[in-house]
This record gives sequence, C-alpha cells and structure tokens, in this order.
Amino acid sequence: MFVGFQIQQQSEETALNTRAIETAAYQDLIEQIGLINTLLIENKDFAELMLRGGINREAENGFESESDHLRYNSFVNLAVRHGDLAYRQYENGLIDESDLESVFAPLRSLMRVPNVRNRWNELVPGLNPAYVEYVNKLVENDQ
Repeated sequence: MFVGFQIQQQSEETALNTRAIETAAYQDLIEQIGLINTLLIENKDFAELMLRGGINREAENGFESESDHLRYNSFVNLAVRHGDLAYRQYENGLIDESDLESVFAPLRSLMRVPNVRNRWNELVPGLNPAYVEYVNKLVENDQ
C-alpha cells in the first residue's frame, strides 16, 4: 500500500513538472515575440526599415542600402528561427497546437510580404522539412 502511494505521488509530481516545463517553453516563446515587437516600438529607424521592406504592404521603395537589406533579412531570420523553435517544441510535446498557432501569428503575418517570402525560400534548405511543410500550408491557407 505504501509503495502504491509513493508511485501515485511520483506520478503527480511528474505531471506537475511536465506542465511547468510546457508553461516555461510557451512563456519563453511569447517573451521572444515581445522582444521582436520591442524592436519595432522603440526603434523608429528600424520600424521605417520594416516599412520599406514591405512589412505592411507590397515593397515599393526597396532598401536604401545593403546594410538596410542585411538588417531586414536578419529580422526575417529571427522570425523564421523563432517559428522553427516553436515548431520543435510542438514536435516534442512541450506546447500544444493552439499554442503553436498563437506563437506563429507574427510569422504568418510576415509571410504575406513578398520580401519575407523570398527570404523564406532562401532559408528553406537549412530548415526542418516538417516545419517548412507546416508553414507552407499556413501560407497556402491564408491566400
């Protein structure tokens, strides 16, 4: 009877630990989204760069310099890798599909922008094929 109680207690502790890990993983992803948004909120030059890159519309003006293009691509890389991390956490059972969809909202929005889709296509060969398939289906469903 005592052994049964210990096993039950260990199972409950394991479940609590699992939920704590899942919560921490999701909170980390949300914090990263906050950092990305902070870049745009606090840095007017960076926000203008995103607009020139077409973050809210089709790109018309393009980039003023190669360094602007590099900064823009680095931002896209960050968003893509954030999505990749979220997808890996989903695959490993650390977040569920509704959390994944929530975390993907910024990338999903960005993927409507031609410059972002172009950069995505350049990054695809180095990404997890399952992640690429998932994102491509989201983009296809959004069109």
